[in-house]
Amino acid sequence: MLDKDLVLKLAVLSKLKLTEDEVLKMQKDLAGIFEYLDILNSVDTQGVEPTYQVSGIEDVLFEDEVIVSKVTPDQLLNCSKFPKVENQIQTNSIL
Repeated sequence: MLDKDLVLKLAVLSKLKLTEDEVLKMQKDLAGIFEYLDILNSVDTQGVEPTYQVSGIEDVLFEDEVIVSKVTPDQLLNCSKFPKVENQIQTNSIL
């Protein structure tokens, strides 16, 4: 089992406030986690290719396609309910 002082130090680093009961529970839980990590570290992975994803989903990329719009700037300006000032749409202040 992990030392109580180590659990308290980890709690401080994690900005956790633990009760005495929680410290005891964390001692047991963290000890189990570290035991499992030891098991994983003992597995021989020499020659095993890393697995980066397991779902089989692949990126689907499309070529960019330029579409020339036949809309004029005046038509775009006329779509707004706000007043037009010097070929710009004047909006309300947001600040």
